[in-house]
Amino acid sequence: MLLEMFPPLNAIHGYTSPTLRATLERSAHLAEKLSRPSDLMSCMIGLFGVRFVQGHVADAYQFATRALDLAEAEPKTAGQAHFVVAASLTGLGRPEEALDHFERGRQLSRGSVSSHITGTLPEVHGTAYAAHAQWLLGNSEQAVATCWKAVQLARSADHPYSLAAALGHSAITHQLVEDRAGASEAASELISLCERYSFSYYREWGVVIDGWVRGGEAGIVRIQEGIDKLRSAGQRVRMPYWLYLLADVMVQVGDTAGARGILDAAHAAAEQQDERWWMPEVLRARARLLSRDAAVPILRRAATLANDQHSRTLQARCEQDLAELGVGVEGSVLSLGG
Repeated sequence: MLLEMFPPLNAIHGYTSPTLRATLERSAHLAEKLSRPSDLMSCMIGLFGVRFVQGHVADAYQFATRALDLAEAEPKTAGQAHFVVAASLTGLGRPEEALDHFERGRQLSRGSVSSHITGTLPEVHGTAYAAHAQWLLGNSEQAVATCWKAVQLARSADHPYSLAAALGHSAITHQLVEDRAGASEAASELISLCERYSFSYYREWGVVIDGWVRGGEAGIVRIQEGIDKLRSAGQRVRMPYWLYLLADVMVQVGDTAGARGILDAAHAAAEQQDERWWMPEVLRARARLLSRDAAVPILRRAATLANDQHSRTLQARCEQDLAELGVGVEGSVLSLGG
């Protein structure tokens, strides 16, 4: 009975609902006491979702790996365990490892019913999320195509909550490739869908992306609205990225001092949450607001971090900025004419 409460609690109140967390913890205690590994694995996946969305990425990874260990005895639901491991690895800045788990999860979840923990179709959710890792690894076209596939899978299954997850990831992916039209379309449909079905959490993704698309003072207000609602609900995952988008629009309107403060907050959030995937870009954006001498060491740090994460897209951005300043990653001086 407790397990059946998860999907509606999650969809209506969001992953960080105190009621959802209490239900999961009670269920996990009972499942362990009664030696029911399948139910315990489901609870570990649910607790992963709570901690992950709260912004505790390293803690969430521990729940995810516990779920994967339990999944060895439950092959029918192993795809969900691979998905949550992949999601946490992406947040921790390990996209290559993440992509392998996304693929295993997709293969194991093909045609499966919705998870009784997240309420989404595992194949849809995993496919949509994999686009983030693909983009980080330098495969922008593949990332966009992957998101499109996830949206189509959700539509063909006539599964609104899975469609919300797919549209949310699609809106982010189109922002990452700086496709404003695509980001606007996905965000607009996402907001309408979430309002129609009273879905929590994903709506605010659409609001933030919509603000970035609009730009200007109106865009700043819109982004801040989404961020405030996410924070008030305790939904802090991706906060470094959301704050980066706010700073980006602030720079556009000339508020560089405000943008520096927001980027400092984004950096602090990434450190506190162990959310490493967007750290190189936060550092890069901060460096672009500094003098050349102050910017160079920060850009080198960002490039090194991106390299360590195998994040080829972000590494290339940092190296391009360094080249424009006439220096290399390792301290060499480049010819400005070449």
